[in-house]
Amino acid sequence: LPLRMERHFENAKQVCALLEQSDRVSKVFYSGSPNHPQRELIEKQMYGSSGVLSFVLDCDRDGTKRFIDALHHVNLGGTWGTYESTIQTTDTTPGFTPNTEYSTLLPHHCRLSVGLEDIDVILSDLDQALKAI
Repeated sequence: LPLRMERHFENAKQVCALLEQSDRVSKVFYSGSPNHPQRELIEKQMYGSSGVLSFVLDCDRDGTKRFIDALHHVNLGGTWGTYESTIQTTDTTPGFTPNTEYSTLLPHHCRLSVGLEDIDVILSDLDQALKAI
């Protein structure tokens, strides 16, 4: 498990960097980001981070659909316990209502569980899908 978690974390850091640099992403939420507003506290309380992060696409619902449809390697799915990269988005979640008192999720919000695959495969897939928006 420690080796697996280290790989999830290392891959997620690189995915976070790609997303933070993209003009098609308006916000990235990841405790492993060096840009996290509570970076000092995180470093005191945690060793590393996880492989799960989320981000908001800077597009409309159709743009989110194009992004998801363009992914070839990262699969649309609802489980976070696998070794493969999976993604979910509020735009494809039945019954999602933004800005309720119980939800911090936003329209075009994606949750990504970064897997153990070769990082170049993950980054390439996300990058080409972002270009499809």
